[in-house]
Amino acid sequence: MFDLETLKQLASTELIEAAEAAMDLESVSAYRFDRRGRLEGGVKPAPPSTEPPAYVRVTKRGSKCLVDCRVHGRGPWCIHGAILALYHLGRKPYLKPKPRPAPAPASVAKVGVQLVAVFDADGARFQIRGRSTGGAVANPLRFAKRELRALALTPRALELIEDLAEPGEDALTIDRLDLAPLLIELADTPLFAPDGQAYAYGNAGRPEPRTEVEIKDNVIVWRVVPAIEKGSVFAPGWPGFVVEGRRILRFPGYVPDLQSLAAADSPLPLTAENLAIFARQKHGVEWRSAKPEVLDGAQSPGIRLRVAQRTLVGELGLWRGDHFYPLADLSRPLQIAPGPDRPTLLALSQGTRRELSRSRDRVKSAWRGGRFQLREGQARRFLEETRFPEGWRIDREGADRWFGVERLPLETDWSGDALAPRYRVADEWFGHDALMGGLLAGGGGVRLADGRTLNIDAGEVLANQRVLEGVRAIHQDATAQRVLLGRMLDPAAPRPSTVETAPRWREILRDYQLEGAQWLIDNFAAGEPSLLADDMGLGKTVQTLAFLDSVKDDRPQLIVAPASLLLNWRAECQRFCPHRRVAVHHGSKRAKTVEALQACDLVATSYGSLRRDVDLLYGVEFQVVVLDEAQAIKNPASQTARAAGELWAEGRVALTGTPVENRLVELWSIFQFLAPGYLGEEEDARAVSTPGTASFRAFKAKAAPFLKRRLKRDVEPSLPEKQEITVNLPLSEAQQALYQRLLRSSREDVADGKADAVSILAKLTRLRQACCHPGLVDERLVQAESNKLEFLLERAAEVVESGHAALVFSQFTTLLKLLRFQLEERGLDYLYLDGQTKNRQALVDRFQAGEKPLFLISLKAGGVGLNLTRASYVYHLDPWWNPMVEAQASDRAHRIGQTRKVLSYKLISENTVEEKILKLQAGKKWLADGLWRDQDQGPLDREALLALLT
Repeated sequence: MFDLETLKQLASTELIEAAEAAMDLESVSAYRFDRRGRLEGGVKPAPPSTEPPAYVRVTKRGSKCLVDCRVHGRGPWCIHGAILALYHLGRKPYLKPKPRPAPAPASVAKVGVQLVAVFDADGARFQIRGRSTGGAVANPLRFAKRELRALALTPRALELIEDLAEPGEDALTIDRLDLAPLLIELADTPLFAPDGQAYAYGNAGRPEPRTEVEIKDNVIVWRVVPAIEKGSVFAPGWPGFVVEGRRILRFPGYVPDLQSLAAADSPLPLTAENLAIFARQKHGVEWRSAKPEVLDGAQSPGIRLRVAQRTLVGELGLWRGDHFYPLADLSRPLQIAPGPDRPTLLALSQGTRRELSRSRDRVKSAWRGGRFQLREGQARRFLEETRFPEGWRIDREGADRWFGVERLPLETDWSGDALAPRYRVADEWFGHDALMGGLLAGGGGVRLADGRTLNIDAGEVLANQRVLEGVRAIHQDATAQRVLLGRMLDPAAPRPSTVETAPRWREILRDYQLEGAQWLIDNFAAGEPSLLADDMGLGKTVQTLAFLDSVKDDRPQLIVAPASLLLNWRAECQRFCPHRRVAVHHGSKRAKTVEALQACDLVATSYGSLRRDVDLLYGVEFQVVVLDEAQAIKNPASQTARAAGELWAEGRVALTGTPVENRLVELWSIFQFLAPGYLGEEEDARAVSTPGTASFRAFKAKAAPFLKRRLKRDVEPSLPEKQEITVNLPLSEAQQALYQRLLRSSREDVADGKADAVSILAKLTRLRQACCHPGLVDERLVQAESNKLEFLLERAAEVVESGHAALVFSQFTTLLKLLRFQLEERGLDYLYLDGQTKNRQALVDRFQAGEKPLFLISLKAGGVGLNLTRASYVYHLDPWWNPMVEAQASDRAHRIGQTRKVLSYKLISENTVEEKILKLQAGKKWLADGLWRDQDQGPLDREALLALLT
């Protein structure tokens, strides 16, 4: 940015010398330097200076610098700006710890209070104790606010305690990962251990800890450098702390989280579990030897079959994506196998090896370790009759065709009164139970009672079996099962209503909304769940409120939503059903007892509060539980999904405009909350990927009765049109040179064909960044030209001059920040929202009120929960892999309440990877559309990604 001599010319030599004299270790906090050439941070001048603390920002503009100080205002250089600039240049003096006052003589009476801290691997527990009694003060947070000076607490320390601490009856608990900012503020506050001894603060006076790791003789050898006392507590951060005994050591640089290693001994056995400890460390780990890739038995087991000189060769191993890892000897827990780009350590537990061995032995053949060979005659019989382990991946590589194995056509007939289908194979009819009873594992066909093997599509039979299992999972009564099965086969069949929507809602709701509310009511009355997946902006909230109001009894109802939407739920309830009271269970003042929640009418809570209070919420019997933006539980292994499944309710409802974003297991996870086990096992859902297949048709048929989706164009013909426009822009000269250099490098890296999907995606991301702005790839190029920003800035000026408003989306927050700088240079007003924004609704209200004409939004942070109908223009600066996410973002403007045509522009750099991504988006959309109609396209795979680079 500048050097010391330039700084003296910009400010003055006298001011720089005064700033150097006023610097100590704590002079600068919250320091930040971004790629636009801007410094900012808090500055606290030390004696001999008498200046008060201030927040200051220094911005580079060509050969000039602009200083903006909270004390001295915007203008010439001040001592605060000079200290910040010196800190940026590396002037970081280290001072000795401040001396602690000598302890009072034993004869002095012990009166007053003291702050007691207990540090452990989980964090810190703070108590306020009386010096004379030794007893803990009840409600310490309230006491600390009242007796701030008696405890020597700074206002900032108290503010951090309020934000970070979990208050208890007599103590305040702070998570270890949140501890460092508080320890900074407690530097002048005496801290005591429970035995009365005081903690001593001090600068560590040594480098920040790190871990050196290497593998020697099948063991992991590690050490923490410099050595840390065993049992110490790490408070990671920058600066960070280590609590050793009664010493609280402050390190000026970054302290990584090495807590898991603080009590471990070196060396450690070379196991997947021990390697995972180091893999989880994001900072502070330095490998002294080649770091192997570790795969455990959780990978997909399978067999690779191939043909070699009219001989069938089979190999046992593990699949990861498209790569196969052969297993030579199941008696060894650790094996080295060739990986796609480096040696791979296969770590197999005893249970995994036992299961693999048991499953392998069921494949009757002359195994020699993990391999077998069969001649032509034996191979055909093997392929026709072998029962492969269920769930295993079998790669035949054309073996079926080579050995002449014929597959027979299968027709399914659901007509008749029986709660099962019939099948026609060639000219013979078979009952479902007859085929299921002789079904061969691994998709090999059916073994009949007379000894014949029917080489049919066993997936069709299994899919129908899963449909029947789903029906039985919902209803025990045979009549109800037949009704549900009929709805699966014909979702449009009429259904009588036993409970009507409350009359007052018929005057409020539109026709399609009334239909949706009645559908929710009918499902609830039948003891069935509901997934309302209407297009964004069609009023899922008001339909849900009508449903809840129509079925309510004396039990509470629960709504779980993102924290940013809780106030919206309360406002909508006050608007449409003011007779009901919404109790928001969120924040530090939320209910603490089951009785308090049981007495509520309608409870709204966030997903974060659900995770923290799952035990409390589990104790409440809710009449209905509603999950808004239910894609929050699309990962079935997440704590959020598990916590949602713990709730106790008579009825369950999920709301989301994007039930499927990438794969059907996301929809399976939502249904696991709605009706556990209804869609089968997770592995079954992960195996479903191609619309038109038997498994997909079964999945779709099971979901259809409980999944309702309407599009805007179908139910809201009066809604103004949304026009999507793709704008192709040539790269600027600097962008073109950078893009071609990155493209050549990426192609060379994948030329050997061993690159996996993760590395390919990383290279594609760099290319996409170059298509947007060179500064995203190299921060030294932040002043370079950008084809997209130049286009957008011209259009933004036109939008503002014409009195319109626009939304600008990008997945790269750095690009949005570069755009902010350009808008400020041109005097164009804007609002900004990303994942760090706290006051989302306030920004929405300001935009809707017409305060600013432009709204810059991070794609992931602002894609849901925002109603921005004032905008009639939408700009997407970069194409996202999933078009559903882009559509959801555009529909922030195209929703009920919009009165003007919405123009959605997608900016694409010509002759680049972005044009190919548009084709990749079609595959994502095809999977989601397959839920509503059958498609004939094929699935996407690694080769499709690789094609983007070649």
